Amino acid sequence: MTSKCTTDCNLSINVVSKNSETDELNKKQRLHIKNTISLCPECLDKIPAEIFTEDGSVYLSKYCSNHGTFQDIYWSDFELYNKFCQSHVVGTGVLNPAIKSENHLLDCGLCEKHTTSTILANIDVTNRCNLNCPVCFANAKRSGFIYEPNEEQIQNMLLMLRNQKPVPCCAVQFSGGEPTVRDDLPELISMAKDLDFLHIQIATNGVRIAKDVEFAHKLRTAGLQTVYLSFDGIGEEPYHITRGFNAFPLKNAAINNCRTAGIASIVLVPTLIKEVNDHQVGNIINFASERLDVIKGVNFQPVAFTGRIDQTEREKKELQFQIFY
Repeated sequence: MTSKCTTDCNLSINVVSKNSETDELNKKQRLHIKNTISLCPECLDKIPAEIFTEDGSVYLSKYCSNHGTFQDIYWSDFELYNKFCQSHVVGTGVLNPAIKSENHLLDCGLCEKHTTSTILANIDVTNRCNLNCPVCFANAKRSGFIYEPNEEQIQNMLLMLRNQKPVPCCAVQFSGGEPTVRDDLPELISMAKDLDFLHIQIATNGVRIAKDVEFAHKLRTAGLQTVYLSFDGIGEEPYHITRGFNAFPLKNAAINNCRTAGIASIVLVPTLIKEVNDHQVGNIINFASERLDVIKGVNFQPVAFTGRIDQTEREKKELQFQIFY
């Protein structure tokens, strides 16, 4: 089970200027924003890090005495980063944390160092999957062991979330792996509904829903509200790279079966990769707008590279987004 942790957004540079020439000069210069603490991607030790802006982007640079310097884009648009920082609010935290953490960066769950409560809880109900995608954030099926909490364990997770103070968690997503490989997924959804979660969704590749409309009926009857559906583009081309086969017909079938089962809220979730499907952003939005009876949103997620990957290879495939006014 995971949740988001709030980070400090205080800026140490002045970003307000009425002089366009000064603004352009500031964008090109390297300007320090703040120091922070990060993890070495090799040994996972806590190491010092700097956040700075240069050429209109925001970067995170960190140094490990054993493995050297690592630098990545933190935000691709400094103006958007600054805009979000101006709205940053530090909360009061959780009054009854689940654990007392000795190392907040490694074993939080939620711990006393959090400054917000859980907004949307993500519970991995299995690490099994019915696909073997080349692009997989969870690295499903490759851990070498089966992780699959039983119903009692999941109930305890849900109870902990609902008992958080001062603000109980009211939204939960069942994920994985692939959550639909569990035959008892409808029972897990019903359990969350009985505990008064206001929003219940699943993150899915859609394979089982596409092949089994009766299972989709069971999910909806149990209380499922939203299907968070991986969807990488229109036509077969991008799927051969992202999923290893032409999954587009399955995506269409999953959408149609959701409609038949009465599930009226689908969010398409494209994993965007440079020169693979980034040119299809407009087509994906058009596809969704033509099916508003069931598709309620599109959540574009630039591909995330985690673990050990060559810096040059990562930069080739990462996407950067700019904000336009």
